[in-house]
Amino acid sequence: MKIIKSTVLIIALTVSVLQAQIYKNDVKKSSITFYSKAPLEDIEGKSMDFTAIVNFANDSIVVRILNTSFKFESSLMEEHFNENYMESAKYKYSTFAGKLSTHIDPSKVGTYTTEADGIVDIHGAKQNKKIGVTVLISDNVKVTSEFSVKLADHNIEIPKIVFQKIAEVVSVKADAVMVKIK
Repeated sequence: MKIIKSTVLIIALTVSVLQAQIYKNDVKKSSITFYSKAPLEDIEGKSMDFTAIVNFANDSIVVRILNTSFKFESSLMEEHFNENYMESAKYKYSTFAGKLSTHIDPSKVGTYTTEADGIVDIHGAKQNKKIGVTVLISDNVKVTSEFSVKLADHNIEIPKIVFQKIAEVVSVKADAVMVKIK
């Protein structure tokens, strides 16, 4: 009986420790932005409506964003993005799922530079990708990343008529303040 009680206690403590290492982005303090710099036009889309989860216990990271959540300078840009390029009715989400290459303890204050190695799924096309990630741990946990996406790798076609207005490679920046899941 004593062994059973001890085993249950150890399992309960392990589960609570593991849960204490799972963090989710605060949607009011987080954003994902992409930027297309082309000869005739610069295009920027920004979303604060996404989910990012980091599990520091097993070094995993998952990000999921609703493609229609990106907002643009003009409604016409937003319409073209969703209908002509992302085909957001068909491909509702873009995702990243991977593992951090360095184990990070969220209870230790510091700045950690690492990579996340995983799969980016945009427009229904999956690509293996290593993404640079910075984790800043102070009074909160902040995760940032900057990387580029080649549109052709995700079967996003640029019509010749607008080739001077849309870059073949776009820059993506993620900035997320994370909160512990209780």
